[in-house]
Formats: sequence, structure tokens, C-alpha cells
Amino acid sequence: MVDFWASWCAPCIRAIPKIEELTKKYASKGMATVYISIDRDRNAWVKADQDHKMSEKPWISLHDEDRTIGASYFVSGIPSVFLIDKNGTILFEKLWGDAVEEELKKVFGF
Repeated sequence: MVDFWASWCAPCIRAIPKIEELTKKYASKGMATVYISIDRDRNAWVKADQDHKMSEKPWISLHDEDRTIGASYFVSGIPSVFLIDKNGTILFEKLWGDAVEEELKKVFGF
């Protein structure tokens, strides 16, 4: 799972506990999560990362300051979650809210 977010995005921040729950739930099935901040201000990202203890979460936290990663996925808004298989194939894109869990259930056969 790849989740694009930013420090100023209230829905993104509110979703952190749910994404953490899903990451833990599906980790035994082989799922990993990468959180990618699109904050242009590195200091804002660092502060949000610290405030929300992102480095203590069960995922990789990255900063896409120049938004090149987001651009390669055609991210036009956030929050935006992508489910990508182990071969790099995008299974679902630009998900949000309950749709993330629903698609994970499909992927993992629940």
C-alpha cells in the first residue's frame, strides 16, 4: 500500500490510525505500507512526522518534496492510496476511506 499525504491535509491526518490498523492487520499476509508526504516544506513534513510519530509506525515514511513520485502515479489530490502487488502492478488507485479496507479484503480474500 502506498499512501500519499501531507501535513496540512486534515483527512490524511485523521486516517493515520486506520492505515496503521490495516497495515498491522495485513502484515502477516505480506503487505507493507509506504507513506509518502507531498509537503513542499521539508520542515512541515519533519514536524508532522514527529508529531504523529510516523517513524514509530509499521511503515516507511518518505518525503516527496518535489512531487516527482506523486507525479509518476498521477496523484492530483490527497489523500490518495494505491494498492500495488509484489510485481509492481497497480491493483487499485486513488482510494480513500472505507474503499481502502474493502479493496484490501478483496486482495487478501476476506
